[in-house]
Amino acid sequence: MKPKSAKKSEAHVSLPVVSRLEQEPVCAGFRALMRRLRLAAGLSFRALEALTGLSRRFLAMVEQGLRLPTLDSVSRIAHGLGMEPDVMLREARVV
Repeated sequence: MKPKSAKKSEAHVSLPVVSRLEQEPVCAGFRALMRRLRLAAGLSFRALEALTGLSRRFLAMVEQGLRLPTLDSVSRIAHGLGMEPDVMLREARVV
């Protein structure tokens, strides 16, 4: 009898869509500040996409509370909005 061969798992990893309720305590302030700064600067999601290298769909989903940004994304968003990440997180009362 032949030994069973182990199946290779796919390398594709999809990011979970997180409900607003699950992330509300952590990111509500960040999302609100992100939106306020983006609108104050007169930036569309397309313009912020050009500044951050993040897709406008992802940026919109972060702002709407449908995605959690990674630390790299937080850094890119903050710099795109003209802030240092630690300052933005402090102002958003995340840290």
